[in-house]
Amino acid sequence: MILGGSNLAHYLVDRGLMTLESVVDGDFFVVDIARRNQNFKVIRREGPGFFVKQVRDGSPEAVTSLNCEATCYQLAQSDSELEPLATLVPRFCSYDPLNHVLIVELLANGENLREHSERTGSFSPEIARQLGTALGKYHSVPISRISNGASAAAFQVRKPWILSFHLQTFPPGTINAGTAELHNILRSYPEYTQALEEVSEDWHVDCLIHGDLKWDNCVVYPAEDGAGFRFKVVDWELATLGDACWDLGAILQSYLTSWVFSMPDTGMSPAAMLMRQARFPLDHMAPAIGAFWDAYASARKIVNHQARELLERSMKHGAARMVQTVYEMTSFSAQMSSVAARVLQLSYNILRDTPDAVDSLLAA
Repeated sequence: MILGGSNLAHYLVDRGLMTLESVVDGDFFVVDIARRNQNFKVIRREGPGFFVKQVRDGSPEAVTSLNCEATCYQLAQSDSELEPLATLVPRFCSYDPLNHVLIVELLANGENLREHSERTGSFSPEIARQLGTALGKYHSVPISRISNGASAAAFQVRKPWILSFHLQTFPPGTINAGTAELHNILRSYPEYTQALEEVSEDWHVDCLIHGDLKWDNCVVYPAEDGAGFRFKVVDWELATLGDACWDLGAILQSYLTSWVFSMPDTGMSPAAMLMRQARFPLDHMAPAIGAFWDAYASARKIVNHQARELLERSMKHGAARMVQTVYEMTSFSAQMSSVAARVLQLSYNILRDTPDAVDSLLAA
């Protein structure tokens, strides 16, 4: 069954999520979101709305990813000892493995952190603090709660593919020109690729990680009492048993790349001039970055030199995640943009001298 505007209402009724009367009364509005999967926002005046995701192509990889995400939501709802995960994810509503359909609550008036920062022109320390606390508590869940449970098979233990991207070979014509340029640049700097391999060698499994944290997957929405914002993390398709520093590095690199993205795209202008012209200056982000890190360390009860060591490891992982960000920017391009080149340069600088990068970029 392929869901669409003509049958979605009846499908939700059959799943017991809506009544036929509410559909007849017109309490049902659908927004079709064109993405890799078939996604719908179901908006209602009375009662909760829904976010519906259905795998389009039915490929084994896509089905496995959806099953992984559904397992995260089901665990969060069914296992009381995974309450830290439950606070982080939208409320689970339904999973239909036969038709590859996942349904969760719709976060009313929600926007992702990228949209939120663009709209407000700022990065909220309070939201950052909430995110740090929630991630810290979630990463503190004993891995045995996941690895020894019946749902463990849903989570593939894997390192991020970008850590070995430079080791792959691509016959001519199998990747686009922008991606080929990135690949050639990496292979031209042995010190860079060695640093990426060190991140890979240092990788260890210590918790269930999201695996693809970025601003687009962090959704903020107004609190029910109207006081401030709350947030949830969505798109858990790449969740895996892995290294907490990959999630942490992904958040740190989201701040740093937002800084780079906010610089004017004026080609080869001097770096000092671009930094002065950034819409989101790094010192304006510093309170939010500090709030995020302090809240995370507090939630995990990490102090002093241990916190510093974790921060430096996370920065290395964040620098590696920047390479993936550049890959995402170039995957449909004929050449690498000047903005992508700046992100890649920042990644290289961080890996080359991580302690200095922590001190200069994070004001640690």
